Amino acid sequence: MCLVQSTIQTAIIDDHAISQINQDRLHGYKLPLFRVRKGKPIKLSRPDKIIGSLNTGYAIHLWLGTPPQKMAVLIDTGSSNFAVAGTPNKNIKKHFHIQKSSTAKIYKEKVFVPYQIGYWYGIEVSDIIRFDTGFNTSIRARFTLITYSKHFFDHDCAWQGILGMGYYISAMPLLDPMEPLFDTVIAKTHIADIFTLTLCGPVLQALGNTSYDTDGGIMTFGYVDPSQFFEPLYYTPVTHPYLYQVRVDGVGIGGQSLPFTGPISIRHVKAFVDSGTTNLVLPTQLQAGIVRYLLNHLPDTLLDSLGLSFWEGADMVCIPYKKIPWKEFPYVTITLELDNINRTNLFGSEAFDLVISPQQYIKLYQNHYIDGMPCFSFGILPSDQYR
Repeated sequence: MCLVQSTIQTAIIDDHAISQINQDRLHGYKLPLFRVRKGKPIKLSRPDKIIGSLNTGYAIHLWLGTPPQKMAVLIDTGSSNFAVAGTPNKNIKKHFHIQKSSTAKIYKEKVFVPYQIGYWYGIEVSDIIRFDTGFNTSIRARFTLITYSKHFFDHDCAWQGILGMGYYISAMPLLDPMEPLFDTVIAKTHIADIFTLTLCGPVLQALGNTSYDTDGGIMTFGYVDPSQFFEPLYYTPVTHPYLYQVRVDGVGIGGQSLPFTGPISIRHVKAFVDSGTTNLVLPTQLQAGIVRYLLNHLPDTLLDSLGLSFWEGADMVCIPYKKIPWKEFPYVTITLELDNINRTNLFGSEAFDLVISPQQYIKLYQNHYIDGMPCFSFGILPSDQYR
């Protein structure tokens, strides 16, 4: 089992966003992400292994072209386009050599995709794509060959492309969107419209040890692997099928609900479930409320060692794991709308709490040390930093 270090990796997609919540067993177990729209689940061999960490994001391997070239692509539920690097870039170790593929086709269409941070340009192509051993099939699909990017591939990036798992309606270009790869897979293989993500962060194998369990998690296509979660499962509906938007009914810390003082009701706060980030991004007023609570309740000696810039997400702090007083940190709760499928079994309740442990929002950075000590960052950020 793995300790989930990625913050609020919970919902899923289309008709239902599914999340495991069990306060007594959350710490130390996996939280799965599901997309379940329609169709009968069909088990397909074993799951695909996910690689990655909080530093670099989470990716799976694909093989492109003939002969096949192995590429790692970031799994991103916050976008819908599939694209891979087609030219050299100083931040990545390799790119897709389209001229070496005998099955590649190049089209005239140009594609531009912006993100909250960074963007890329490219040309539309198609080629044979084979998934990893879990989903062992090959199809021809269209994707974008990235020819120029800015602030997209990070320094020492562990992946060379991006696999957008969002809806067709959010794909680019706006006037003639490219079909998302997963939609193409469903159409050509007739698997159920289901995928699951189980994302795991770096875990110190022993307290104070510098050895890491680097298992990034697993991904399944077309079925749900029951061995990857513990029942019960709670469902929250997607409120707008553009991205995976869910309704947040409340935010709390240390057993206290935080008031929302903005111009709109907490009932109207929406959240996107985005596997492309490992931060929990909240409205500025709510994030400030969490920071105020922590500053008022944590020991002064701990606050002095962390510094104010730590809570702004600006600085990392490197400290021996054993010296972090985890019991002093409170749990954070995100209250999500409960889908009708659950309400009959929960005495008419309309919501459930997703519990976020301190080890999830005080994020451990993999393979990053200062003076031999592991480093941490604060994973709850205000939304105005993402404009």
